[in-house]
Amino acid sequence: MELGEEFQEAKSWVEKSLDLNVNGEASLFEVNIRYVGGLLTTYYLTGEEVFKSKALELGEKLLPAFNTPTGIRGFGLAHRRDEPAGKLGFRFGTPSVPSRQCSTWVMNIRKVLNRIEKPQGLYPNFLSPVTGNWVQHHVSIGGLGDSFYEYLIKSWLMSDKRDTEAKKMYNDALECTSQTKGVEYLLSHTKLGPEAFRFDSGAEAVATRLSERYYILRPEVVESYLYMWRLTHDPKYRQWGWEVVKALEKYCRVEAGFSGIRDVYTTTPSHDNMQQSFFLAETLKYLYLLFCDDDVLSLEDWVFNTEAHPLPVNHTNLKAKASEMALKSLGNEGLFLFSSLDTNNDLYISPEEFKPVAEKLTGVTPVLEFEEEETLDPSGETLSIVAKFQPLLMETMTKSKDGFLGISHIALSGLRNWTAPAAPMSIMFAKQFKAFLPPKNKIELGDPWWIIPSELNIFTGYLSNNRFYPPVPKGKEIVIHKLLSMFHPRPFVKTRFAPQGAVACIQAISEFYYRIAFRIHAEFQLNEPPDFPFWFSPGQFAGHIVLSRDSSHVREFKLFVPNKRSLNVDMEWLYGASESSNMEVDIGYLPQMELESSGPSIPSVIHDENGNVMDSRDPAGEPIQFVFEEINWQRELSGEEAAQKLEVAMYPFKKAEIKLFVPGSGRTLRETVLESSPILALLNESFISTWSLVKELEELQTKRQNEFYSRLADLHLEKYNFPVEMMICLPNGTVIHHINANYFLDITSMKPEEVESSIFSFSTNFEDPSTATYLQFLKEGLQRAKRFLQT
Repeated sequence: MELGEEFQEAKSWVEKSLDLNVNGEASLFEVNIRYVGGLLTTYYLTGEEVFKSKALELGEKLLPAFNTPTGIRGFGLAHRRDEPAGKLGFRFGTPSVPSRQCSTWVMNIRKVLNRIEKPQGLYPNFLSPVTGNWVQHHVSIGGLGDSFYEYLIKSWLMSDKRDTEAKKMYNDALECTSQTKGVEYLLSHTKLGPEAFRFDSGAEAVATRLSERYYILRPEVVESYLYMWRLTHDPKYRQWGWEVVKALEKYCRVEAGFSGIRDVYTTTPSHDNMQQSFFLAETLKYLYLLFCDDDVLSLEDWVFNTEAHPLPVNHTNLKAKASEMALKSLGNEGLFLFSSLDTNNDLYISPEEFKPVAEKLTGVTPVLEFEEEETLDPSGETLSIVAKFQPLLMETMTKSKDGFLGISHIALSGLRNWTAPAAPMSIMFAKQFKAFLPPKNKIELGDPWWIIPSELNIFTGYLSNNRFYPPVPKGKEIVIHKLLSMFHPRPFVKTRFAPQGAVACIQAISEFYYRIAFRIHAEFQLNEPPDFPFWFSPGQFAGHIVLSRDSSHVREFKLFVPNKRSLNVDMEWLYGASESSNMEVDIGYLPQMELESSGPSIPSVIHDENGNVMDSRDPAGEPIQFVFEEINWQRELSGEEAAQKLEVAMYPFKKAEIKLFVPGSGRTLRETVLESSPILALLNESFISTWSLVKELEELQTKRQNEFYSRLADLHLEKYNFPVEMMICLPNGTVIHHINANYFLDITSMKPEEVESSIFSFSTNFEDPSTATYLQFLKEGLQRAKRFLQT
């Protein structure tokens, strides 16, 4: 509705002025449908964390109402600001709001309702929370009872039609009302409906009592118009809705808003001088949606609570069903091809995702549009970044000696000469780090997003090895390129091979700050002409940044290459001037490569309380010292948890949970088959995936500090052959199947008719040979494991 400014004003009020620590009494039902429902809806629609936090805080205040002998809540709730309360969950069927405890309450209440006798198959309005029996037998499908029946069918819808108990309770009650005559809503003189109508003395849908002729801006009729329009698209429902709009304007519009009227059967009604809150929350919302396109709050994805606050349908199984249908429709090979293009895994190929195919077929590459770096305020805060660097330990390379396998001194000249950071210190504006902020739909703890997305797939192939200088960075690449340039003047923020890019997630959240964990895959080209390219690829750059939500202030920043492993860098260099020239490879250990802020960002220009520029030094000539408030994190993940989220984002095959075997892998697989959907499906079903460095296994074997790990190292090294061995093992370390990477590459580069061995087979369709061969390797490992598992 383009009310962004109004929304920000309301959000600010909720953040700063919505105080829930007050004394008073309230209806639990009304608080739940209006306040809790409104806060949760706003959270789901905007992703703004403050609304979810307030909803949970309010939920805690409501918990005492359920402390009854039956577990059925009382009608009202008295609360004191010092009254203790436990944790309240809301059974809205969504993963981001706790639901286990509330689910238990709902099931207990349903047990009570199913156990006791129901007069005429319906539910009386009042139930004792102490005895669990009806207080009286008055039944209503209008006031006091309508929301109960409404929520039965809506619970079924919100559960994605899996809550069959709720549907049965609704259908049983509906059957008991089937004898009621059909109701035709007869419009009054004002074309607004009365509060109640009856079927007395042969008259239908008429208010027969004077006390029932009033209209207080209720929404139920226009809500039904909305549902009937969405279901049938019969234009009469929009026509009827427009009649309501005109009647509201004619009879209910007053100077300060809208008012209820006391008699709908007169053309000159008097006003009750009251605008009910549900008029804005429900009546106008339903009228607005009645004239919107169906995809605005689609009824396939949203269910309205009884106060018209939309809550999301829990489509937890939707993607699994869609994946199953895609597999049946396309087969393994087709699904692999489709998945290689479906970069966001939504089972839909967008125009952006289809672009590599279009470029391949047409031979035309369109000019790309990038988000340019915004103009920075010269008076904004600045941050000092310090670079620390210790060069690669040459003795950790297997080929560092001159003459080894024909290695010349010239080939390693760029590496040998790189002994210090290119820029030991740099001053940057805090606003430059805006690139690290999460998008609006990624504000949950641990939910990863791509700062720099990968552009590699089976159509693009890999980027060229025969390059010296990085391309000009664009958009969010700029700040990362600038940071990495502190180490070396030629950083490539997009690696030649997968996994490519930079990924991040929120590690901690406070009222004004985020702590963002990130992981960057980048590399450096160290040589200059006439020498041939030398690629230096750290395993990863890890790090975190604490910055304000508007990116005006950075509290701390750190980026580093992890150095806990004995080897942490890959190196490759060419022996010729063409892409097809021979390439040498090696690995080594880099002791230190890190960037860290020397302190929080500080204003570059200081103003006094009157806005006048102040001297940045005190009378003694010393720089003015700034005091920063302590950040109180509301929710946070550990560093290990955040790192694991980023690891899985970079390597989806690591998502495996409780599995049986351990297939080893190196970059040979990470760049090819481990991007395949069929491979990932099998790994997630039956395996735990990992890899180990031979040097580390040899250390475990030699030191014997842990006999179990040493024994595992023995078993793995016994089957190992240079350079990479892929193994499938039982949990006790027994190797039941293995294949060498060189042999794997050799047979997958052959034509099918050239393969003598029947151990590995190829698909006759368009699945690539690497995927087919590795899939067969995994299946054979599972088959060989059966006899061990059965015993």
